[in-house]
Amino acid sequence: MKKMVLMFLILFVGILIFSTWSCAEDKACSCGQTPPVDNSIPDISQPTIPSNPSSLDNNSPSGIKKSSSSSKTTLIDYSVLTITQFTIKDNRYRVNGITDLPSGTRLVVSLKTNPETTFNLQKIIEVQNGSFTASFRVTPDFPNKEEKILIEIVCDPKMQNIAISQRIDRYGENLTGEKMILVGKVQILKDTDIFDLS
Repeated sequence: MKKMVLMFLILFVGILIFSTWSCAEDKACSCGQTPPVDNSIPDISQPTIPSNPSSLDNNSPSGIKKSSSSSKTTLIDYSVLTITQFTIKDNRYRVNGITDLPSGTRLVVSLKTNPETTFNLQKIIEVQNGSFTASFRVTPDFPNKEEKILIEIVCDPKMQNIAISQRIDRYGENLTGEKMILVGKVQILKDTDIFDLS
């Protein structure tokens, strides 16, 4: 009988010591001695836009301004895409223009004899420091006795690289202004001009 009581006593003391040790570990963790590990993965599928965006930084070449009070970024809108000059010199057509799109943005430049024609000269170029230039070699079969050339410049978000797509949005939500055109679910920027050859 004494052996049985002694065994129960040892078992009881063992349980008491274990529970005291376990409780001490919990307290140490809650006191900051062993910080908890956060294994959650943040959602980065959508950019975070502050509710009160800060003003645009005109000195920033990126077009994205980081707020001084936080690390969140403010996305800006792009609306300028303008043909400024069309020339024929040294047997080449040359189209020049200005834009507020970021450097590296791809533009499609087309020369057509009229809006309905399927035959045209076309080239993909990139914006460089707020301007763009496209040069085409004059060919005998263009403009095919027409007296006018239609010039068309298009910024399509679907043909941009990842860095530019993050800036203007893959559906062009940051392309705005009077030259923005909705094509299906995609917003594009487009400018046209007519050059009279006569």
